[in-house]
Amino acid sequence: MKVAKAKSFHELFFNGLFGRLIRKSKSGNGEREFLLQKDTELLWSPKNSYLLLPLEKSNDICMGSLQIHWSAISSCASAIEFVRRRFSLVAEDSDDNGKIISPPCDTTDSSDMERESTDIFHFANCAINVSNVKDTVALAIHTGKVYCIIDVVENSSAESAFDGNSDKAGAECKVTFSQYFKKRYGITLKHPEQPLLRLKQGHNAHNLFLNIHDEDAEDKSSLIGPVTKKPPVHVHIPAELLCLLDIKRDVYKSMYLLPSLMYRIESLMLSSQLRAEINGHTDIFKIPSSLVLEALTTLRCCEKFSMERLELLGDSVLKYAVSCHLFLKYPKIHEGHLSAKRQYAVRNSTLHKCGTDRNLQGYIRDSAFDPRRWVAPGQDCVHPVPCDCGLETLEVPLDKFHTEDPKKVVGKLCDRGHRWMCSKTIADCVEALIGAYYVGGGLIAALHMMKWLGIDSGLEPSMVDEAITAASLHTYTPKLNEIAILETK
Repeated sequence: MKVAKAKSFHELFFNGLFGRLIRKSKSGNGEREFLLQKDTELLWSPKNSYLLLPLEKSNDICMGSLQIHWSAISSCASAIEFVRRRFSLVAEDSDDNGKIISPPCDTTDSSDMERESTDIFHFANCAINVSNVKDTVALAIHTGKVYCIIDVVENSSAESAFDGNSDKAGAECKVTFSQYFKKRYGITLKHPEQPLLRLKQGHNAHNLFLNIHDEDAEDKSSLIGPVTKKPPVHVHIPAELLCLLDIKRDVYKSMYLLPSLMYRIESLMLSSQLRAEINGHTDIFKIPSSLVLEALTTLRCCEKFSMERLELLGDSVLKYAVSCHLFLKYPKIHEGHLSAKRQYAVRNSTLHKCGTDRNLQGYIRDSAFDPRRWVAPGQDCVHPVPCDCGLETLEVPLDKFHTEDPKKVVGKLCDRGHRWMCSKTIADCVEALIGAYYVGGGLIAALHMMKWLGIDSGLEPSMVDEAITAASLHTYTPKLNEIAILETK
């Protein structure tokens, strides 16, 4: 039962903030439908399954004292059932235009109705004291959007002029809030005399990792002039159209951090997975996941770190290790031939093959995070990118999919996870990973990384001993009298 309610919280909040809970019907008859009206199992995928739930506030920060805010979660489940019942009346309570005209439910008891106090606010699902309204979260039953209540608008009511209509229709065509909602949504308000509520409008989630504070920020600001801060966007809605939730403003605001936060956690988990594959059964290399993530991040991600510095270091370490290996393995081959062998071993095409053989292209981050396309479990994607690759699986046969068409967008994922990537990007990532392992574990770790990639760079002790012995045979120590003769000349 609790799991079902937790899933309902996910479905309502993430679709209400980042998606569409109420949308046009796919039947094309102009009616609207509630996303969660029927079975929602299709919104949940076993490949992407977790729950992000609110916690109760506590002065004790110990992990054992953290408690899930089940009353808040239950209020979301109740709100879904409330909207489901409302939309179930569409067939019997619709006018000729197919608009919903079922009024909001009035759940106040007889004592409340007798008092009709101005301190009582009638919402769609409850009636509460006006002092408890501020900083609460509500679901708009006519749009499916989630809002935060800022305050009560004094000297206003549903009979006030609708402020969202004045710019479009002109002053002579103004309508009241009651008239607007009756005409637009077919809803007749029961308490039009109630003051309006000022609500904080939702917004798209932001990419919190963009590197907007670069070294040239001051120079750029002088060119574009002072930055003007946009005023907050507020809307005015009658309380009857809001389904009140037992959730406070701090939870509402923190939800906008989750797309970037979860994206970073997922990236670190993939980095940790790659690190486990590289290390195998060896646990002697303590390479941080953050360092591996840096080696997997290209400049296209527009973040504060990238693989560039590690690539520079890894390129030098790779050439050093390969040079030592060739020097020790081929003691009698001319240095010109050794240079040719080294050039072949470290060229981009060779490194690209080493990387793709280990499926590194599946780990590389090659585009900036797009919060609009981030989808939480239980959320319906509203910005799909259909796959036109003709593949049914995530795996891509690299020998069949390669192009030099400049119109191809690099790094952009389709809904099945396919994307185009430059071959040099994979080669650069190979060098960056070598650099990361050199920074985290020294030359031994870097050599282990090269061995995992299939690069011949081993420095066997026996080969080193043979090189020392061969070098000592060519050593010539002149006699003392010969040195004296040379000095007299």
